[in-house]
Amino acid sequence: MTTTVSILSEADVAAQLPMALAIEASETAFRSLCKGTATVPPRTVIPVTPHNGTTLFKPGHVPGECVGLKIVSVRPNNAESGKPTVPAVVLLVDEETGMPQCMVAATHLTAWRTAAGSAISTRLMAPQEAKTAVVFGAGLQAKAHALAFACVRPLEKVTIVNRTRPRAEALAAELPARVLEETGHSITVDIVVTSEDKQAVERVVRSADLIATCTNSSEPLFDGAWLKPGAHITGVGSYTPTMQEIDAATVKRCQVVIDTDSALPVGDLGFAREAGWKESEGLLGTLGELLGGKISVKRGDAGGTMDCTMFKSVGTAVQDLVTAKAVFDRAAGHGTRVEM
Repeated sequence: MTTTVSILSEADVAAQLPMALAIEASETAFRSLCKGTATVPPRTVIPVTPHNGTTLFKPGHVPGECVGLKIVSVRPNNAESGKPTVPAVVLLVDEETGMPQCMVAATHLTAWRTAAGSAISTRLMAPQEAKTAVVFGAGLQAKAHALAFACVRPLEKVTIVNRTRPRAEALAAELPARVLEETGHSITVDIVVTSEDKQAVERVVRSADLIATCTNSSEPLFDGAWLKPGAHITGVGSYTPTMQEIDAATVKRCQVVIDTDSALPVGDLGFAREAGWKESEGLLGTLGELLGGKISVKRGDAGGTMDCTMFKSVGTAVQDLVTAKAVFDRAAGHGTRVEM
């Protein structure tokens, strides 16, 4: 017996995954986590020491939606040959029969589903009138976050903060047309190059309604004292205990929501805990709980010190799988089909 399997390339995914669809898929994923209907076993991590890498296997099941597995690898040495340093793929199987259904390239998908989670947090936590955003980084995650913010708030201006100019300029040139295409409204884009003007970072942070950190930094990117009251911060770049984009001062000013409990040990929150931040006072709960109405953000000055909000995300396999299934459903007839 043979079965037909679809293979969707990065180009296929980019063409079939508008940000609005990514947001819808991530909302389904987080609601399933809140309801307890999703099955998300612990990920399996395999060190690949001879090649200075790690490969992770992340399975999951959302009844009525999808069953599958994300395989993501970290291979820093790939940069030398121009290959992705974090290649990823999602394998979906038919929920009823268990037969292989689709293989989905997942680098673009990962960026879009991450930003979609940030968009949901922004929709539920940020001021309705938010018009200015600052995005740290100029890679795929940064592009996705600028677009995601524009999908849920009436953005007028985005400032890209990056260490070097070429990537920031390339992203700044691309964003206005992409935002206009997906949202129907126009934005202006500025850049700040930290190697040229470190003082400019403080100026843009002080005026930002929304901030996204999309870097691999091991040191805080800005001082929490600079934050504008009411600002909403999304931290997605740090994912290990030693990585830190957001300082303790920022965390202490925020009502914090996380995607899953896996976000708690990473540097942004781990270092804040060492500096005296108490989860019992600042952590509201998970994004799924916020969507499900189990927790809520206190508007205005919460207790005199927490005048901002923050979403910390490290990703969950359920987001990957539900998003991959949405792309597969939308891409019917596209991509490569092979018989097995």
